[in-house]
Amino acid sequence: MPPYPNVVHDGHPVKFLLNLLLMTALSALAGAAWVAHRPRALPTVILKDHGKAVDMTDEIKQAVIKGSAEIEISESEINRHLEKVLTARMAASLENSVRFEKLHFDLDPGVAHATLAWDIAGQRQTATVDLAVTHLDKVFRVEVVGGAYGHLQVPRGLMRPLRPALINLSAVLKEEVQALFQMNQVRIAEGKLSLDPRFP
Repeated sequence: MPPYPNVVHDGHPVKFLLNLLLMTALSALAGAAWVAHRPRALPTVILKDHGKAVDMTDEIKQAVIKGSAEIEISESEINRHLEKVLTARMAASLENSVRFEKLHFDLDPGVAHATLAWDIAGQRQTATVDLAVTHLDKVFRVEVVGGAYGHLQVPRGLMRPLRPALINLSAVLKEEVQALFQMNQVRIAEGKLSLDPRFP
C-alpha cells in the first residue's frame, strides 16, 4: 500500500486542469477576436447645402482674427466637414483589398471618440481612439486615453498600432488642426466643441 493513498501519482488530474485552463484561455481569446472584428455601427452623414455654406475651418480662423466670443461647433458639423474634405484629400489606396473609408467623431465631456473605418476585402473594420485635449504653457497636447478595436475596449497602450494612421490623418487635416489650436481654449463637451479665442 502506497504511503499516501489519496494522491494520484500518474499526473492525470494535473493534465486535466491544464487542458481546462488552456481551453478557457482559447475560448476567451476567440471571444475577444470576435468582439474586436465586430465593427462599430457608424451613422450615415448627410451632406447638406443650405444656400451658401460656411467653411468650418474658415469660421475658426475668422473667430481667431476677430478675437470674438466663444463659438460652438457641433458633432454633426465636424462629421459633415470630415466627410467632404477627406474624400477630396485622401490619396487612393495602394492595395486593392484595403481602403480607408471614413473618420467619425463622437464627443463626450472631456473626451473625443475618433472612429476610423476601413474596407478590408469588402468587410468594414473599425478602431476607435479616445482623445483628450489639455492646454499647458500655451501648448495644446492631444493624449490617447483609451480606445477599442471593433467593440473590444482596450487600454491606451494597445492603440499604438494605429499611430501611423493617426499621423497620416493629422497630415491630411493639417489646416484644420492648425486653425483649431490657434484658439486659446478648446473644450470638448457633450456633442460639441467649444472654442474660445480669448485668454482665460
